[in-house]
Amino acid sequence: DGAIVDATAVNFTDAMNLCRQLRQRERSISPIILILDRYQLDELSFREDLFDDFVVAPVDASELAARLRRLGCNQI
Repeated sequence: DGAIVDATAVNFTDAMNLCRQLRQRERSISPIILILDRYQLDELSFREDLFDDFVVAPVDASELAARLRRLGCNQI
């Protein structure tokens, strides 16, 4: 089971907290893909352990599908 967290729809800190909670569950959620705005890129420093990959909005559907496949999500 994986998750896509949209940091463009909520406060960035809240998105990071959600990623942290998903990782710390008894059954950790993986992979986690983070969607963010270009201006949020600088905020990613030292937080790479909270997600497996990210895409910058606006999201291209084919790019997101390719990233999901790379992470082992074959049923997209």
